[in-house]
Formats: sequence, structure tokens, C-alpha cells
Amino acid sequence: MPLTALGGAAGTVVIGDTTTTVFPQTLHPNVMAYVAAQAANGYNPSRTRVDALNNLVWGLVGMGLWDKCQAIYPFLGGTTADAQKWNLKDVRDVDAAFRVTFTGSWTFAETGVKTTTASTANYARTYYTPSTNATSNSVHLSVYIRNQYTGSGCVIGGTNSSSAIAPAIQIFASTTLSGTTVQARNSSDFITYGTSSAGFYAGNRNTSSSQQAYYNGVQRAISAATSLALTTSELTISCRNNGGFVMEQPTNSEIAFATIGTSLTAFEQRVMYQLIQTYQTSLGRQV
Repeated sequence: MPLTALGGAAGTVVIGDTTTTVFPQTLHPNVMAYVAAQAANGYNPSRTRVDALNNLVWGLVGMGLWDKCQAIYPFLGGTTADAQKWNLKDVRDVDAAFRVTFTGSWTFAETGVKTTTASTANYARTYYTPSTNATSNSVHLSVYIRNQYTGSGCVIGGTNSSSAIAPAIQIFASTTLSGTTVQARNSSDFITYGTSSAGFYAGNRNTSSSQQAYYNGVQRAISAATSLALTTSELTISCRNNGGFVMEQPTNSEIAFATIGTSLTAFEQRVMYQLIQTYQTSLGRQV
């Protein structure tokens, strides 16, 4: 999309779009900022792709989910790290905005982002540290993957240590281990999903003693979890950060979306999945 200016009284005008000059609804300011950041880094998303992102954002706003997300990674497209790194909620190129920094070898495409191989040398920093940035007993973490990983890889997460009782926020989505822990972890509160398929995975914690696991918007399990402190390890993508950038459990699943934020109700989890699935379908990369 040739992006030279955004504005206009009759909706939002994209200068250079020869098909039409007006979007069906006004572009959300964060979408404008996100697209501008991508364009400044060499990627000009098509009208279809901008529409898909804009519709998603207005859906999240309308259903009260936008304010419950601190980080939204839509991975809209682009073949470089600088095109794909942006947090839709805060489109600034600073650590405090939770924009992603990719380390190692990655593939960037309009279908998402993935490491070239499952290796602890390949991971991405989110700069989101639960003990600093999250609210105790009100946390959600979600990720949309386009292919399962054969192994025990962690798609996104962090833990204080490998101890069975260490605080952790993490999502595993793989053939040998698919489960989630949000905030506390012991032998009984790591929830397994019972699936290793591609799709939308989410973990949620809404009280000091309850956490839930979701797959494609459906609650798969609930656990009466022990209340422990939030993990002090920054959340990383495609590897689990164990106690301070000791990377483990790598995966090379292609990631097409992720969120971090406060807890969601069961209804909100269903709505979140429906909105994200519509977004992925509009981009032709749904699973």
C-alpha cells in the first residue's frame, strides 16, 4: 500500500490507494501508527491487510478487550525484523513499549514469524517482565501458531527456574508437551491441553487460586493453582526464558499472533478467538 499520508474528513484516506480513497470505517490511531512504522521500515501492507488489522482492533475495542491487552503482536507482514517487531498497543521503538527484539536466525513473512531451526540461540525478547508489568492474579497470555512443533517447545514464556514450584507464565504447544502455567507452578497446576494442533492457545489466571487453559476459545481445563509470586523472568518468544536469559525448550512453530495482558472471562476468551480467527482468515493464513 503506497502510504504517504493518512487523514481526511470522509473517513480515513490513504493517499496513493487507487482502488478507493476511503476505508469502510475510520482507521484506529494505533493501526495508523503500526502501518506507518512498517512503511518506514520497508513494508507497505495491502489495503486488504490494513482492513483486516483495523477490523480486528475495532472489534477488540467494541468488546472491551482492547484495554485488557498490554501487548498485541499481530505480525501483519514484512520480511525483516524491523517490519514485524511492533507492539500494536504502543508503537514506539523503545523497550518500555514491549516491542520485540529478534535474536538469532528467523524467517519473516506475511504468514507470520518463525525461527529457521528450533534452537536456544533463536529467540525474541518482549521486554515484558510479569513481576514488574503484570497484575497479581490477573494475567492472560495467548499465541496463535500455524504449525505444531515435534518436541517439547515453549512458544512464549518465562520462569524463575526449572523447579516444579517456580513461578512461571508460559505456553507450550508441541507434540510431546502442550500446556500452560500462569503465575504459579507446581506438580498439580501445570494444565495440559490435550492437543498439539495448530491454532490459538491461551492461559489465564483470574484469582489467587484458579487458572484456566484455552484452545481455540474453548476452556480445556481449570486448576486450583497455588498462589505464588509473579515470575521475575522476561517473557520470550520461541524459547522459554529460565531465570535470566537461559534459553530452553525452543520451538520453530510459525507464530501469527500473540497477546499479553490482564485476565479474561470465559466469554471474553471465546470472543478473542473469534476476532483473531476472523483476522487470520482475512489474511488467508487461518488454521
